[in-house]
Amino acid sequence: MIINGTDLDTQAHSLDEIRNRDWLKGIDLTTQQETRLDVLAKHGEAWDLRTALAMIKRSMVVAAVNGVTEAERVFLAEAWLQYGNLSAYDPDMLPDVAGDLQDRGVSAATCTVVKGSLTGFGDHVADIDVLVPAPGPWVDGNPLPPDLASCLDSVLGVNSNAYVFTDNEAAQNYAKTLQQRINAINSENEGALGYRPMQVTVTPVSGNSSFVKLGGASFKINHQPEYRLTKVTRN
Repeated sequence: MIINGTDLDTQAHSLDEIRNRDWLKGIDLTTQQETRLDVLAKHGEAWDLRTALAMIKRSMVVAAVNGVTEAERVFLAEAWLQYGNLSAYDPDMLPDVAGDLQDRGVSAATCTVVKGSLTGFGDHVADIDVLVPAPGPWVDGNPLPPDLASCLDSVLGVNSNAYVFTDNEAAQNYAKTLQQRINAINSENEGALGYRPMQVTVTPVSGNSSFVKLGGASFKINHQPEYRLTKVTRN
């Protein structure tokens, strides 16, 4: 990796080399962020300093993808590429997904694949992007609660976003339901000490599309239109 924007030779290939760079002095990094920087350094890409630090600061989280298809595994690998890290959650996660992602070049040190709920990622975590393609009845809290809106409220912290792609909107109205549930959560917590409301925007997606971009990763569309992309933001 080459970090541009300094007068120093900043090519680095190991964490020890990175730690000795003058531009890093005075920048406090967590152990997790140091590991991410080490992975980026070994990945052979070129980043400017601002971009590299932004990437290791943010976390990429995917929900409702269990790796049952090749397209889903490609999507997970692309999601990892956005920031060089990935945490993926699904109650039906297939057991071989983690190993398959490693075969695709995803670093095991910066990838966690969990058979479980999105809420396991943490409580109000700052600086995250959550990608949720085709959640289907999870929007309504089926087959078991909590519903998607409640999970997003639990996980999203300061400076965080969620991108939710829904299909079959003409029959199901998933995006509208999600927006209504989020607005209801905001209303219930209005005035509560420290509560940060979620902002919601819903955008139609072309019915002629084969793929949709979620947080920079391409997800293959498998179901019927109409399609919606809902962005949920907590500032």
